[in-house]
Amino acid sequence: MKRILAMALTAICAVAMAETPEGNHPAVQPSNGQTNTATRAHRMLEKTGGAIIRPLPAGSKAIVFLDARANPADAAVLKKAVSRVEAMTSLYVKLETASLESYANTNGDVIVALVDGGDFSIYPEKMRAVVPAGDDLAAAGTAMWKATIALFSLYGKSVNDFHGMGIVRSGAEAYGIPQVQRVFYVRALEEGWAPPPANEFQRKLWDEHQAKKAAASGGADEK
Repeated sequence: MKRILAMALTAICAVAMAETPEGNHPAVQPSNGQTNTATRAHRMLEKTGGAIIRPLPAGSKAIVFLDARANPADAAVLKKAVSRVEAMTSLYVKLETASLESYANTNGDVIVALVDGGDFSIYPEKMRAVVPAGDDLAAAGTAMWKATIALFSLYGKSVNDFHGMGIVRSGAEAYGIPQVQRVFYVRALEEGWAPPPANEFQRKLWDEHQAKKAAASGGADEK
């Protein structure tokens, strides 16, 4: 339960990190509950650095949301689709930009492509779906999730579950797409695989970890 609470606070860390917008609009005062939540999120970030994804083995299969439009100016719909699948399933999901013809699918990835025109199409033999962007990108994002369910229904259990999550999870497991593991940045530092810091909280933890390593190394040399 504590771990679930901590991960939930990670998801709202943007509240603590958000900048105050400029302008002449009157400031909206947060409620006590909002203030307490933001404070807890900020403290958690200071202590842990937030959650990051543990690297997967090279060549791991993934669900690829492919922006195959000629001019992918607004990628928000794809980012939202990726975030939705990651949050609901914890599966390995990637966001790529390329044409359908040029994308090199060497790992047997599941492709859900957003294209400029055409019809909504499912290609089971290729584990590929094509979703037209149209004029409503929000609707296109919903269609991408439906396409994901349709593809994995070929492998997963035919169950009537919450928004198709069970079908996607079981289908992904049968198809060989791994789930990602999220760990706190401070733990990644301790285990020795942390990537370079991406924000001020991780930078502080990174510097502290490096200082401890230097001190430990110096002590060993003196002995």
